[in-house]
Amino acid sequence: MKLLLILRLYSHFATTIKEEQWRPKGMPAVYKLIEILNEKGINTDVIFISRDEKDDIRKYHKLKFNQLNNINFFIFPFYKPLIPGLTYLKIRHIINTFWLLSKNKYDLIYCDRVNVEYGGLFSRLGYKVLLRLHGVAYLYENLKPFKKYGIPSMEYFLGYRAPFKAVLCTKDGSPGYHFINKFMRNSLKTNLMLSGADIDKNSKAIFDIKEKYNLGPKIKIIMTTGRLSFDKAPDLFIKSMIQLNRLNKNYFAVLIGDGPMRQDLENSVKKAGLENKIIFFGRLDHSLILPLLQQADIFVSLNMCGNLSNAVLEAIHTGKCIITLDHCTETKRDEHVKIKEVREALILIDRNMIIEKLPSKINELINNTNLINQKSKAVKTLGEKYLISWGERINNEIDFIEELAKA
Repeated sequence: MKLLLILRLYSHFATTIKEEQWRPKGMPAVYKLIEILNEKGINTDVIFISRDEKDDIRKYHKLKFNQLNNINFFIFPFYKPLIPGLTYLKIRHIINTFWLLSKNKYDLIYCDRVNVEYGGLFSRLGYKVLLRLHGVAYLYENLKPFKKYGIPSMEYFLGYRAPFKAVLCTKDGSPGYHFINKFMRNSLKTNLMLSGADIDKNSKAIFDIKEKYNLGPKIKIIMTTGRLSFDKAPDLFIKSMIQLNRLNKNYFAVLIGDGPMRQDLENSVKKAGLENKIIFFGRLDHSLILPLLQQADIFVSLNMCGNLSNAVLEAIHTGKCIITLDHCTETKRDEHVKIKEVREALILIDRNMIIEKLPSKINELINNTNLINQKSKAVKTLGEKYLISWGERINNEIDFIEELAKA
């Protein structure tokens, strides 16, 4: 079997590409797939397409990593379209992809959501294409057949209405089933998969949080992890911590991650005089995050896109007491929390009343350690029933790919 992967050059990969050292730090669903395809000896060509000028990728080039003998990387640079905003399709990218298609007989083209127009084009030309959706947050509400002034949406007509061989979507809390049923009726096969979760129980923390910050035995560590961007609502987390401080002083909040909102968030914390109680750890290597996560008493996720993100799955796997968002009837997000055992294990708050509800919920937990322990135990049981390792998860995906390739 020979595969062609058409992927966005995610920001986590830009550094590893420029340094020519395979050390990816994010998107495990992508880099673990590449690594296990290599381990299985499946010959794979990977096209990474830069979507951001900040990636600083200025030329087309081929790249090979020593530890990935069965994988060839083809890096496509960012360049501005002639008509801004019309489409992501670039003629030079298409020509270079056709060059690869002419040189190789691929059993399947695997295309991510960001490059849906490319996948749709090749699908319409008769190639066997699997569309990979890493969630459909906001897409369910925002995808329309026409843009402003009646301009047809290339993303809609060329992309999502194309006759893909199959669609694979991550179960991350976003309305995958609803989206596929609404927009992708031309596709022959659908599969939704929960992400994997790996915890190395032998890994050691870079430091003990309570020891480093001289925290007393009554202090509860509240942690959130993820990119500091609008869709993760870190501003609402900070505002809630400021409110909590008026109810209870026995807490220590930790934010792990970086992003465009960080400076404003730090300014808000300084203005409130809480620099010693709300700490920003910044972006950390994934192997360093997990041992720190294990030290948390309460884990909070305000991810508006869905509450089955990798961060939440890892918190479930470590048996944390978790506060996250309830399901949304309007957007169809997080409908899995309607399941009784999920609902009883997690602490759920109304996404429209975060600042009103989150501080009081955390205050209740700080004053009731037994409730923290009770929720932690229920979450651990939930994880043992539903979670699988990343290795198992990727192998399931490769089984699905091989089945499509042979069909």
